[in-house]
Amino acid sequence: MPERLGELLIKKGKLTQTQLDQTVQCQILFAGKMGTVLLELGYIGEKDLAEVLKERYQVEAVTLDQLKEIAEDVIKSIPRELVLKYDLIPIRKLAKRVYLGMLNPDDAEAVAEVEKATGMKAVKCVILEVYLRWAMERYYGIKREVRFIQLERNLDLMRELYPYTALVYGEPGESLWRGSPPLSEINAPAAVEVQPAAAAGDVAKNLDDFWDQVGKTGHPRMLLPKVKEELRKARSREEVARLVMEFGQKIFPRVALFYVKTGVAFGWQGRGEGIDDKRMASLMIPLELDSIIKTVYESRSSFRGALPSSPINHRILLGIGGIIPSQALLMPILVFGKVVMILYADSGRMVAEREPDLASLQEVLGEAQNALQGIVRESKKDEAQ
Repeated sequence: MPERLGELLIKKGKLTQTQLDQTVQCQILFAGKMGTVLLELGYIGEKDLAEVLKERYQVEAVTLDQLKEIAEDVIKSIPRELVLKYDLIPIRKLAKRVYLGMLNPDDAEAVAEVEKATGMKAVKCVILEVYLRWAMERYYGIKREVRFIQLERNLDLMRELYPYTALVYGEPGESLWRGSPPLSEINAPAAVEVQPAAAAGDVAKNLDDFWDQVGKTGHPRMLLPKVKEELRKARSREEVARLVMEFGQKIFPRVALFYVKTGVAFGWQGRGEGIDDKRMASLMIPLELDSIIKTVYESRSSFRGALPSSPINHRILLGIGGIIPSQALLMPILVFGKVVMILYADSGRMVAEREPDLASLQEVLGEAQNALQGIVRESKKDEAQ
């Protein structure tokens, strides 16, 4: 009997016991194959997982490239019903052999059924579940669950940004991805012209003095009246979100916005180091699961501090760039007493040297709530007419 996947990963140093325990918890909550949950949590990368599965079953592992152009006659050789029943996909035919990508290569019944249907010898290969669901939809029209679409998007982005996909929960300011270059190098800001240093007598004595010297047009307190006025004129949820994000980034280097719908918090958009809207869109946090998002949603109040270490909070951090902040701020936006959005903000790798202007940010969120309520009222009027 093959060794259990979790035990094999620990033996090979690819996984810790703590990570395995957390994976099992998430598997109970989310269901699905352990390998899928490991990928969702970022505890292991595609290549490492495929190698371990290959060793476990003593068969070849199907690569993503092998699935991209499967010949039509290969697909037609196995009925859709067998593909759906046994979780497999034909890869190619060669010399009276049909090569199969299987979630469980030890399934003797599935092999016998395929050989009976095709009249060919079945060659077993193991396949990652996320690959299989993609191929089943592409070639047989079998729709995937949303989780596999989101996981595919996230893995696609990780392939572009990182050479490895192994999660390591380290110190504040570090990246969650082992083996990755610093995110500041990946998203390096454009070069700026260096200004001559000010004379000693011109050094600002305090924050207000500093803004007097450089000009107050960019100071959050100076922008507040204008932003609130623009929010009063806003006519769409997207416009409100843009104004909130722009103002939020005047106070925090990194901001992100979630919207809440039917018991789930969805990643929407974000700005700052390491944050990418495509990765944000892959975030889907069920509100019945313990997380910082659930805490803010249920309490309808803000949270500020270090995020507790937990599988779901890890998933959130990965979705917003993989940086562990020393402190984070989450603030709810309510419409008629119901949380409809949650603003996330942190200072990224930087250590905050001064207290952020939370009062101004709270004023903006209050105006955003009024704007959203106004948009809802107008929408109901239009429907009534």
